[in-house]
Amino acid sequence: MMRHPRAVDFPEVRSTLLHHLSRNPGRSTMADNPRQSIPAGPDSEHLASLLARARALPPTATAVAWPMSADALAGPVDAAAEGLVEPWLVGPEKDIRLLAERESLDLRGCRLLDAA
Repeated sequence: MMRHPRAVDFPEVRSTLLHHLSRNPGRSTMADNPRQSIPAGPDSEHLASLLARARALPPTATAVAWPMSADALAGPVDAAAEGLVEPWLVGPEKDIRLLAERESLDLRGCRLLDAA
C-alpha cells in the first residue's frame, strides 16, 4: 500500500524529535525551563506541530546506551520531561547519576540499567 507523501509515521516522528532534542538539549519546548525553547526559524512551526502530535501518544520506551556526556544525557531526559519517551539509560549508574547532578538534570521518569 502506498502512503500519502504527507502521512506521518509517529514512531519516525518520535525518533526525529528525540534526535533533535539529543543534538539540541537546550531547545525543547518546556516553557517553564528557561534553557529550553523551540528554536526560531523556518522549521520551528513544523517542529511545534510534530511535538504536538507526539504528545498525543503514550511515551515510547527508548534505550540510550552509555549517555556519559551532558548532551547524551540531556536529550533523553528532556524528551522524558516532554512526555515523548520513557528512557532506559544503560551504563554505569553511579556515573550517570553524578553527571545528572552536575548538569542539574532530573532523572525522575528514567530507568537506569547499571552496565558498569
